[in-house]
Amino acid sequence: MSNRKALFFSFIIVLLSLGLVFLVIHYSCNTSRKGNPDWLVEKERKLANKLKGVGLLSASAESFERYLEMADLPAKERSKIAYTIGQLYMEAQDYEKALPWLYETELTDPDTKLADKLNALIITCLERLGRYQAAEYALKARTALDSNKMTEESQGDNIVARIGQDVITLNQINQAFDALPPWIKQELSEPAKKKEFARQYIAEEILYKKGLKLGFERDPANLKKIEQFKRQIIVSQVREKELEGKLAIDDADVKNYFLAHPQQYQDPNQKNPPAFEEIKERVKEDYRMAKVQQRFQELIQQTLSSKDIKLYLENVH
Repeated sequence: MSNRKALFFSFIIVLLSLGLVFLVIHYSCNTSRKGNPDWLVEKERKLANKLKGVGLLSASAESFERYLEMADLPAKERSKIAYTIGQLYMEAQDYEKALPWLYETELTDPDTKLADKLNALIITCLERLGRYQAAEYALKARTALDSNKMTEESQGDNIVARIGQDVITLNQINQAFDALPPWIKQELSEPAKKKEFARQYIAEEILYKKGLKLGFERDPANLKKIEQFKRQIIVSQVREKELEGKLAIDDADVKNYFLAHPQQYQDPNQKNPPAFEEIKERVKEDYRMAKVQQRFQELIQQTLSSKDIKLYLENVH
């Protein structure tokens, strides 16, 4: 009887020992992976390069971003990876994502040997994003930096006007200018016209501050207009998300739109309408707006066709 008990307890001890060994091995494996994630970091880097190799540019950039988060790299190496990410997003024509990484490149390593290429890419990004004035002054500032004469920041902070204790800077003027439609910016590209735009902006700022002092922003009628304007902005954003981002514009269609609407571009003081190439950007914007409006009407019809919507237009008098 005692031998059977001894055998039983020996069996139990063996099982417990095997279980303990299993737990130690399992724990060691997990610890080696979780506590020392070098294999994960290397895997992410290889994945990023493979995605880049097969032309999946955005996916590769995102993988490199994860690699930077995981890896403990020196500043110069991080700067090179940031440059690669910026390049990938540019090749994918996602300039809004590319620009921060290009800035990250020079901030992480101010003495980077990629400076010349980096400057060209930054300026290209600004231009593709419609920040033409920012691109122009970035070009001047970066050229001047080589001779230590000025910086991009000081160029943008130049004071254009003083209104009491407040100032209006060149950056504010440029931001307002960049918000204009492309064809208007083209018409105002001459220095004299740009200065006139700045004069009007300054005058409107003075009138705006005067209106605030008079309490016009608290006027009930103005509050209602502000609410309506906010509604229009939100609807416009929905329209842009639903339509404009998916709208492809062909140059041939733009030319046909110009030929079909000559009276729209006829100057009453001129005998003949302007040449298409002279106002191409304006025509392109008009055509885009016409297409957006057409698509928007289709979106309205589609929205109102929902089963959950009931219209009682007979009650509108």
